[in-house]
Amino acid sequence: MNPDIESEILNEIKEKSEAPVFDEVKDMKYTHASLCESMRLYSPVPIDTKEAVNDDVLPGGIVVKKGMRVTYFPYAMGRLEMLWLAKSDQPPTLF
Repeated sequence: MNPDIESEILNEIKEKSEAPVFDEVKDMKYTHASLCESMRLYSPVPIDTKEAVNDDVLPGGIVVKKGMRVTYFPYAMGRLEMLWLAKSDQPPTLF
């Protein structure tokens, strides 16, 4: 991590609260961005499966019939640039 940004994160935490809770963290620009980036790269759920309760069509046009299971891999998806926000949407000095 960028040492200057690490300092910004520590300052945000010290200024906002002694023990930050979610409602406070979401208003901390650098802390929130850092946590989101960590969750994108190191998802706590490496593989997830869902079962369709109704017929549906996924955004890519794939038809999913009721009862079918769809498995996705958040760990891998977090590394596909086409699926996550462009770096230009994050604070430029963050990472």
